[in-house]
Amino acid sequence: MATERQRRHDPRGVAAPHLNRGRSVTLLRWRHTADGWVYETRVGVYLGSTPEFLLLEVDGVERAFNRDQWMVVSR
Repeated sequence: MATERQRRHDPRGVAAPHLNRGRSVTLLRWRHTADGWVYETRVGVYLGSTPEFLLLEVDGVERAFNRDQWMVVSR
């Protein structure tokens, strides 16, 4: 039987106890353009994570979002 630590640990190798696989999550990033700062959001299903990326299914496609650029704003 899995320990509590193993259950909370993401199967791709990075602990992510605040995110639940299969649940909806919203990501946000700000970026600077010629017209000023703009934000982007993405809503998807959390699949897992690596040290560098959050992995979400967005519109049926698995996508990797760089942790340095995107932050979780809702789960």
